Amino acid sequence: MTDGTAPWHRAAISRVSVRGDDPALTIQRGKVVSIANRVTSATYSGKYTDHTTVNSVPEVWIADAKGQELRYSDMTLTHCRAGHEVVVVTDRSGVVGMGNFSTGQAWTSSRLNDEPVTGRFIFGVLLRTAMFLFIGLLIVAIGQNGGGMSRASGGLLDLIFLGGIAALVWLPIQSRLGSNRRNEVMRDSIHRAISAAKKAE
Repeated sequence: MTDGTAPWHRAAISRVSVRGDDPALTIQRGKVVSIANRVTSATYSGKYTDHTTVNSVPEVWIADAKGQELRYSDMTLTHCRAGHEVVVVTDRSGVVGMGNFSTGQAWTSSRLNDEPVTGRFIFGVLLRTAMFLFIGLLIVAIGQNGGGMSRASGGLLDLIFLGGIAALVWLPIQSRLGSNRRNEVMRDSIHRAISAAKKAE
């Protein structure tokens, strides 16, 4: 499925390959020589009516410093067309950013978007904690009524129980905040890499 605004073609271009200040990032710069939409999945449903859902992802080809064409496929590459001067930033996971020097804009992968600590997220954390609290209290009550739990073991169980509650509340929030901080650092590294490629003109 070829994008009508960007037909397959070849063009002579000037090429440069540089690296950013983050060793985990690799940068490839050049003009887009071809672009298409690669179908990733298709869904057909409906017994009496036809319904089709087609998912696709941009497939972009640029040329490396040796004149060989390199293929990249990622939703981050949506905002480019054939003939645009771009820089594609990748890491071990794939494409993480793109700078389009023809339009003066830059994008980072949606995988690096922040996940805010919303009221809905906190509600989910508290709900799981409440379930843990209920189950824990039920276990303690059964142990005490059965007479099979000593005071020392009961105190230890209480400490474990309280520690579990604290972990259920603290860990998910800290994990999300930590992930957002790492994403912010990664986004900054990508933008610095794009700026370095721009200065290398």
